[in-house]
Amino acid sequence: MIGMKANGMVTIEILQKSQRTRPRKWIPITSLIFLLISLVAAGYYAAFIFPDLEISQMIMKPLPVEPINIAGTDYSWRDAMLFFFVPYGLLVLNLITLIISGKISGYRHVYWIYTWILVVAFIGTVVFAAFFSLYYFVPTVGQWLSGVMPPEVLSLLGTIHVYLALGLTLGLCLFLLFCLFYNLNYPAKYEEIYELRKRRIKSFPLYDDRAAYKKRFYTDYKYGRWISMMLDLHFESLDKNAIGPMRKDAYDFMVYYGCLCDNNIKRATFDSYASEGRYYECRALFHDLKAKSEATENGAKVILPHYDPAKHAKKKPEKPEPKKIEPPLKPLASRRTPDARVKTWSPEDIG
Repeated sequence: MIGMKANGMVTIEILQKSQRTRPRKWIPITSLIFLLISLVAAGYYAAFIFPDLEISQMIMKPLPVEPINIAGTDYSWRDAMLFFFVPYGLLVLNLITLIISGKISGYRHVYWIYTWILVVAFIGTVVFAAFFSLYYFVPTVGQWLSGVMPPEVLSLLGTIHVYLALGLTLGLCLFLLFCLFYNLNYPAKYEEIYELRKRRIKSFPLYDDRAAYKKRFYTDYKYGRWISMMLDLHFESLDKNAIGPMRKDAYDFMVYYGCLCDNNIKRATFDSYASEGRYYECRALFHDLKAKSEATENGAKVILPHYDPAKHAKKKPEKPEPKKIEPPLKPLASRRTPDARVKTWSPEDIG
């Protein structure tokens, strides 16, 4: 009887749908690498935004004192790093990181809620970078903008450009930090898969067996080996010695896989007959199976042998009866050896 109701269903169809969200080992590793690079880049850029800090002065100390000429205008190295070199470097780094973030979000669609915010911020960064590139590197455009916009507006746009570049980098760092736990933050609708996985892991007493199952779980999930996954995930319900009710998803899988196994046996039987040229038996077996199937479809009942659960329940071991100690037997009288050459004596001879 199918009595137990699970919190969620774990079927082959659900495993197929969840394959896109499966754990991937490369995501935490890649996220960690780009997180460290982005943090270093953001910290380096922050040194030029906040030059009064002691650590910022240490970072800017190696820079040359002489000004640098850019598009016919002399700038200090601090301003050049603040408005030109570092923002453009961050733009390339953030583009690569954003592509990785988009790929990860393709596996977990809920991640797109945050990723789209980063995309909008990146577009804004590109717009500001293009605007100031024209302003600083194209003299005619710079002169025209200076005549149209007040200096306060240009200064405000420059501040937004600087902080937007830093904010985008830190926003991507936050996303990468979250992706470090990608393999632990599984989707809520597939929670039952991972709950059954935890039970299967705990069922192995040895660490090596647990490690082997974890590896098998990742491999089966990756290549779609659903039968192997279902046998592992529903190991409790499919236990041969279990006599209690079953989960519905485990029961459905048991019937499905049992039919596959029976089909293999039937196929082997047909092939054995055919290999000997016994096609009469093949046809007879076919019509027998067909008749039974049609009878079942028309409402015929399958008669089952009587089953007594009490006989299959584990019985308490009975105490063994105490052994009855028998008295020792009376020793037999010694007899002469058949070999006449050996002289032997008996008590009668001595008397």
